[in-house]
Amino acid sequence: MKKHLIALAVAGAVAVPAMAQNVTVYGTIGAAWVGTNTGGTKADSVNNDSYKTQAVGIRGTEDLGGGLKAYFDMAGDTESKSSAFGFNRANYLGLSSSMGAIEVGRLSTETERYYGFANSGANLFLPSNDIGGKKGGAVRYAAPTIGNVSVAITTLNNNDGNGANTQDAVTDVSAVYSAGNIKVGMVSATGKTDSATFLFGSYNLGFAEVAVSNQKRELSNVNSTYNQVGVVVPLAGGMQARANYLKYSVDGSTTADYKQLGAMITKDLSKRTSVYAGITNRDLATTGTDVDTTVVGIIHSF
Repeated sequence: MKKHLIALAVAGAVAVPAMAQNVTVYGTIGAAWVGTNTGGTKADSVNNDSYKTQAVGIRGTEDLGGGLKAYFDMAGDTESKSSAFGFNRANYLGLSSSMGAIEVGRLSTETERYYGFANSGANLFLPSNDIGGKKGGAVRYAAPTIGNVSVAITTLNNNDGNGANTQDAVTDVSAVYSAGNIKVGMVSATGKTDSATFLFGSYNLGFAEVAVSNQKRELSNVNSTYNQVGVVVPLAGGMQARANYLKYSVDGSTTADYKQLGAMITKDLSKRTSVYAGITNRDLATTGTDVDTTVVGIIHSF
């Protein structure tokens, strides 16, 4: 009897400090059939993130007292058709207080956080020319929200976190105004050979939410622009209709320019599980090849 009581006391002593830190395991997993028709050439494949990004992560917070909190986030991509995994999406430590929050480690640039703003909530409609991405060796400061305006800055050096100089140094600054049904913002990104200006906004009409975005980018003296419009319409029975238009152009190019139309229907089977079906038509420049894409998939979040 004494041995059981001692064991219980030891377990309790260990558990109490552990509970002082709030740790959560989260993630999204799914799979989709993807059919493509590229100029008459058809192909089938399996994809895991046509709707939402598939990833698994661990995040936690700890109250340090006096309004100061420490937190961390470690997350990585997963594939339903592969066993590959690593903390490539996030791996950072942060401190927050009434003076704002600072994060250090592998995290998203400001452009990465907003460049899919008008993608109708579906990765199928994402543009593919964002600057920065998720990088190691980054430092981010988010100022306290004042008058519905939030400002943040992210800087990263030209080191990928593994000792290899394989990425451009980037400084991103974002400013976002959010009040009621309206949200507008901008991001300015400056790199050694790469820079971008990103404008975005959305309005919730009640029966639908409309979002627009514009990005102008200069990479090695080559200018490119994309404009995107996304609409999400709630339907009965946990369904949503999503429509999207994207136009991408590169100065002096006759093959890189394209226009893309897309549509998707999503159906929530529960709070955590959804099925979806979507299509896109990418109309490339006259010397390019048109691409039609069809996806049908299922996704679960935890």
